[in-house]
Amino acid sequence: MILSAADLDAFQKCPRRWKIQQSEDARWNPKALFDSTFRRAILALSNGEDKAKVASNAVATFLEKCVTPGLETLHDPYTLAHDWTSVLQTAIEAVSRATLLCLKPGITVPLSSEISWRVSAFEDESGMLHRWASVAKIDNDSIARELHSWSVFGDCSAVGAPMMIHLIEVGQQRSGHQHTPWCRSWRHPAIAGRFAFQNKDGSPLKGDWKPVWFQDSKNNPATWVDLMQRDNVSLIRHLPVRQPTSEQAAVLFRAQVLEQAKLMAAAGEWQTVPMTRSACDFPTVCAWQFKCYG
Repeated sequence: MILSAADLDAFQKCPRRWKIQQSEDARWNPKALFDSTFRRAILALSNGEDKAKVASNAVATFLEKCVTPGLETLHDPYTLAHDWTSVLQTAIEAVSRATLLCLKPGITVPLSSEISWRVSAFEDESGMLHRWASVAKIDNDSIARELHSWSVFGDCSAVGAPMMIHLIEVGQQRSGHQHTPWCRSWRHPAIAGRFAFQNKDGSPLKGDWKPVWFQDSKNNPATWVDLMQRDNVSLIRHLPVRQPTSEQAAVLFRAQVLEQAKLMAAAGEWQTVPMTRSACDFPTVCAWQFKCYG
């Protein structure tokens, strides 16, 4: 059995949902699809691919998966999908302006004769791991969640290496739109052609500014990111993480993952797996409720 942080997260949140998804195509959570697509774009950028091509491929991949198997949303999937492709385009433009180390995909590490761990983070030439992740807001809570996650602690423990976490703030979904400067700006109520994200000191704009969505505007990603930089909008943060000790890796990672792997291997058909009712409606409504409650 080959496990990853995503597998273990899914199983621990709801074993029944994890089991259902082993055999059926689940609709994509929009943020999860963004993360998957954006990470592949980062890998391509770090290896010298042209940013326009990288962005075009990312948008095409995202939209293809929005069609099949589809997006997990109660709102108009077309509008939401194009908000996220806007975030992809502008975020790729922003990242392309920084210096990226050459990255390669993570390795698979054997934990026992039967269980292996697939490292999701990328690795640079020095052996340091790099995790790119999106959060609604970069604050102490989101940083703590990252540091506690299997994606960070598990990957660092498996490889025995430090990590650099790259967090990108993507805002929240409200009323069918993703609310973030990556895809939403504001138009001045009186001055034609005047757009802004915030005051340069970081305070909100005052007055009757109207929202402008990247997907509806004539701006290109470069112009959009130029305006973000003009208004001092900073939505990416880099956090170094020390590697765990050998004792931590053995007790808090290897032993616990092997124990979870036994439970995962023993899980029967999804109908026999007890429901995790606290996960049915929080933090989002589970897309498989029609099965469990049908």
